[in-house]
Amino acid sequence: MFSNDIGIDLGTATTLIYVAGKGIVLKEPSIVAMDARANKVMAVGQSAYEMLGKTSDLIRVVRPLEEGVISGGMIPKMECCVDAIHGGVERVHILDGRIPHSILIELLSDEGIGTMMKKEEAL
Repeated sequence: MFSNDIGIDLGTATTLIYVAGKGIVLKEPSIVAMDARANKVMAVGQSAYEMLGKTSDLIRVVRPLEEGVISGGMIPKMECCVDAIHGGVERVHILDGRIPHSILIELLSDEGIGTMMKKEEAL
């Protein structure tokens, strides 16, 4: 069976993606440029960072994380989880990044401090 073990660190300043056996495969600023009229993503990471202070009112350049937490409440978090599961990810965990070592506590203990989602097969 083929398995991809990845870790994603959505930091307030930088987003990192780690793939087992390959190491860090992405290190980009945690920033997004949005088309304000259509509410669509135009650029992410370094490309969006380079747009800071150089755009019109029609383009919003935002940091989707505030104080280590995804801004916008639970809706964007759930949308990301559902998109990941529909894209083939086996399970996703939502954790409070302000809790020290939250990913280790969630994955390696029985404390269960986060929320796990996974696709259920129909009976």
